[in-house]
Amino acid sequence: RRLSVSASLISQIENGKSNPSVGTLYLMVTELDMSLDQLFSGASGPDSARGRDGANGPPNPAARGPVVTKDDREELQLASGVRWQRLTHVHDPNVDFLHVIYEPGGASCAENMLMRHAGFEYGYVLEGRLQVTIAFESYVLGPGDSISFPSTEPHRLASVSDEPVHAIWVVV
Repeated sequence: RRLSVSASLISQIENGKSNPSVGTLYLMVTELDMSLDQLFSGASGPDSARGRDGANGPPNPAARGPVVTKDDREELQLASGVRWQRLTHVHDPNVDFLHVIYEPGGASCAENMLMRHAGFEYGYVLEGRLQVTIAFESYVLGPGDSISFPSTEPHRLASVSDEPVHAIWVVV
């Protein structure tokens, strides 16, 4: 109720029958007082944030080394054609470092909506064209373009390409 989503939707997400929108995902992790990084790793308690070693706890992601290969990225498939790939093994509660992919027509939220959440965002477009709407202004970013803005400002990201948009995104 606090997120204004149905119990049925939450159940479908939990059971892998539905993917949340970017906006719904941010609402969920904020309400659960967890980071996106914890969601990627499936970790939930204070010990999991440290990634302890040993038979009784989750493996330490840092033990895999500092390099994350293309095939080793953890990925979240979100609703409306958006994928987030985590670019680190190590959980950092202060930053999300992501490769984001917006399929043609993909968007962070519905066209008539804007989302907001805690933090500050930095983005760099590698391929495709990404429309970023912040409050009442819209910007179209192409390859090599970058943007930064407070996440508390109402915003929406959407592909305006016939090809997937690939970008590097950092949320602090």
